[in-house]
Amino acid sequence: LLNDGEKIKIITVFTDFGKGPMHWNARRYVFGSGALSIHKFQKIRFNEDRQAMKKLGVEDYRYLGFTDAYFRPRLTGAKFRKFQGLASWFGLKSCFLYPDSAALFSSRIDQEDDKLLPVISEKLKQLLLSDDTIYGPLGVGNHIDHVIVNRAIRRFKTHTKLFWLDLPYAFKSEFAGNLNMAKSGYRLKILSGKTPLKLEALKLYASQSSCVETLAVKPREEFYEILVDSIDVKG
Repeated sequence: LLNDGEKIKIITVFTDFGKGPMHWNARRYVFGSGALSIHKFQKIRFNEDRQAMKKLGVEDYRYLGFTDAYFRPRLTGAKFRKFQGLASWFGLKSCFLYPDSAALFSSRIDQEDDKLLPVISEKLKQLLLSDDTIYGPLGVGNHIDHVIVNRAIRRFKTHTKLFWLDLPYAFKSEFAGNLNMAKSGYRLKILSGKTPLKLEALKLYASQSSCVETLAVKPREEFYEILVDSIDVKG
């Protein structure tokens, strides 16, 4: 798109990681990324993204500031509420919406998160022009945040919408069934070759090195157009 002279706006929805506490799996994720605190982790991620945007020549990019699913605390319905703060500092699973990989990659949006759909859609609406084409995640990896963004985008009925095949999840055997189901409801619209410049930008996300290595070997990218949108996304 940049090579074709198109105006590009990149909007990243989930760009906040909270201030703590974290459950144990989130802590391992942060430490494994080379950071010793959430603050440092967020700083690393922002710096990597800004370097990548500069490398690609993208000048218009926005962060919506919603909290990443792995770090979202449970705000309602907790038992022993007065002890919830203390319990969460010890990483008690019940204090978090998605406390492990099984929950994070389940595609089952917690009831507390239902309110995010209209809020995210409204935020996007404020940033989009009527003739913009919207690109978003297909959601084949069942990552909660990808599924939420996918559904938020699908609320836009008058825009052209294209969905990228989520990587590295599309490579993983456990998501093969999801991939086949997704492809049955979408049709391939664009098959795009990766440019050396994009590979250089990918490598700047060093804190996600395992994902970057997987992405780098994928020679082409796939973008899909939805055939029949039978899912109710009005909530």
